[in-house]
Amino acid sequence: MEYKLADRNDQNSKHGTNSPPEVDSLVALLRWRATYQADYTGFTFLVDGEAETQTLTYSELDAKAKAIAATLQAVATLVIELYCFIPPD
Repeated sequence: MEYKLADRNDQNSKHGTNSPPEVDSLVALLRWRATYQADYTGFTFLVDGEAETQTLTYSELDAKAKAIAATLQAVATLVIELYCFIPPD
């Protein structure tokens, strides 16, 4: 599926923010936000549902997601390599 990314100057009059394109996955939406709304707050963590403890911008979220993906890929590669050494029954 192809979609056009909104121009950075396009404004969503209701929210005053860049309008994201129609996307087919959460990953695509978060990548768009990391590119075009990098400094916007993406997540706010609350203690007991009330007190704000930490926030993550979309660029910070993207960096953490990429780090987790790299770790998972390394672990998967190791598991596959180890599996190759297990003799068949």
